Amino acid sequence: MRLMENTCICRKDVSESTISRFLNKDGYYYLQARQKGLLMKADMKKRRTFAQRITGIAYKRTSLDQALAPKGRVGRKRSEGLTPGCTAKGQKTGTGGRVVTLMVAISYDKGMVICKAYDKLDGRYFANFIDENFESMFGNADKSLKQLWLQDGHPSQNSAMARAAMDHANCELLKIPPRSPDLNPIENIFKLVSDALHKQAIRLQITKETYVEFKNRVISTIQYLPLEVINNTIGSMPHRVKEIIKRKGQRLRY
Repeated sequence: MRLMENTCICRKDVSESTISRFLNKDGYYYLQARQKGLLMKADMKKRRTFAQRITGIAYKRTSLDQALAPKGRVGRKRSEGLTPGCTAKGQKTGTGGRVVTLMVAISYDKGMVICKAYDKLDGRYFANFIDENFESMFGNADKSLKQLWLQDGHPSQNSAMARAAMDHANCELLKIPPRSPDLNPIENIFKLVSDALHKQAIRLQITKETYVEFKNRVISTIQYLPLEVINNTIGSMPHRVKEIIKRKGQRLRY
């Protein structure tokens, strides 16, 4: 429908099914967008080994339009994105060209322990973030548990400065295998937040909003995420680990 509107095709003259047939004939289908590179045998081996061993959202200026748009599917050819390491989703910049960047940390039975906006992420910033926040973050978490920290694979978060700051904070980094968002519960939390933002845009008919308004809405949505949702997400990890072992490293539905 968006393609027809952008090309000035009148729906009365040409039906959507006709357009779809022509796209299909040319090899394009409405398929799930590939967000991560293809898993190779080495990747699956790392994921299985990891499982056996342990047995952040784009600003859209036109929020309502983006909320009504299809999410996880794009028009692409079936072979597109199958090259190892290739992604077909594109950049995560929205209509406004800016991204809301946040440091978000969650803990079982404590919920959201920190949600802090930042402008630029590098090794020095993350090391300072650890020095300034880890003591209070782990203090808010369950004190009976080991100070275990899981994060994504951003280079700045794995820099020498960041690792030294973690050692100083006496916490252990749990490093997950590459191309494994299904082993990182914060990825699921961001997906739930993104869905909630889209529902808000539809319910409140938010046709336009500034970057600051959008950032405040994102932070508010994250902060009011129910504790039960966070607990269920983190609590699903043991099941995920068992499933990865069972499926010999293949990706899960999470």
